[in-house]
Amino acid sequence: MRRIQQKETKITKGGGAVAKSSQLLPRSKPRLVRTKHLIHPNYAAWRQLRLQMSKQEVRELLGPPRVECVHHWEYGFLRFPRQLFRIPYCFLLYFDPDRLVIVEHPFGSTTPREGKPSVPVIYYPQPESFYSHYPRYFDIRWSPSAGTYPISYELHFQHEFDQRFLGSYIVKDVAYPHFVGTHPGAQRGRVRVRAVNSLGKSRWSEFSTFAFTV
Repeated sequence: MRRIQQKETKITKGGGAVAKSSQLLPRSKPRLVRTKHLIHPNYAAWRQLRLQMSKQEVRELLGPPRVECVHHWEYGFLRFPRQLFRIPYCFLLYFDPDRLVIVEHPFGSTTPREGKPSVPVIYYPQPESFYSHYPRYFDIRWSPSAGTYPISYELHFQHEFDQRFLGSYIVKDVAYPHFVGTHPGAQRGRVRVRAVNSLGKSRWSEFSTFAFTV
């Protein structure tokens, strides 16, 4: 969108009118993009960040931060209002003392972007985890997917019978990257996750395998 400067008319001493030509002035682009679920910096600018940049260079690239502290700046966050455990997912930059040393964002190792969702990465439980508590509750956590929000998730569970993974079911419309469920028996199980948005589905993640001993 552009802002049009109004035409100005200057009256000369001789009574003649001299009209200044209209000028098109570009309106500056917003530094932070705001949606219902996500406040984020300009992704194209974020990808240009480099370690050891000065605070001034970062400010010129991204604009002023949303939250500014001595050693870290925040440029937005991803939120899930109904999440059982409130885990912060933020766009953070850390400085030491005024040089950029750490860049963090909500999407793990995936580059922030719009579009079809990226493949989720399960970070809990670790593969081949063992549990000995009863009832057999377990919780699964994964890095949020990058892409156009809102994004939901589907989980695919399998249970082991006779040393083969045969039992299978899918949980749909998981609203945030965290799920708590129950396991049917003292046996091995495994789970994988994929992300869904209005543009399609991601590929399935790698399986994470776990087992209950009681």
